[in-house]
Amino acid sequence: MLSSRTTTTEPAPAPPQPVPLPQRAFPIPPMKPSSETGETGAPRPSPVVDPDDPQRLVGLDLPEATELLGEPSIAEEQPPGKILTYVWEDCRLRVFFYPDLSDQHFKALTYEFSGIEASAEAERACFATMLQRNGI
Repeated sequence: MLSSRTTTTEPAPAPPQPVPLPQRAFPIPPMKPSSETGETGAPRPSPVVDPDDPQRLVGLDLPEATELLGEPSIAEEQPPGKILTYVWEDCRLRVFFYPDLSDQHFKALTYEFSGIEASAEAERACFATMLQRNGI
């Protein structure tokens, strides 16, 4: 006696539903405008630089600083940096240079004044005197 087998085919299970991604905790900000252009895409005006502001030293390379202030009273190598010291009467200005890794040129990273009152006005006056001394 032969038995007949009947096979029943079960339908394939449905694929799982995609899991929704969680909402971002913080919104993604829009792209920042380029530093050369403003919100409208027009070129930004150059910032006004106060000629007596010693902050203008930051970012200068050695030749630019020497052109601005003249030959230093003391030039030191303190690896990995270099220090140029300018002395005029009681005012002493030290400019610290470190290698810029992108182009291997030394750039002024910071500066310090000594021998004068610790105030922005005294620093500006000293810096202005040093510039005038160099004909700037």
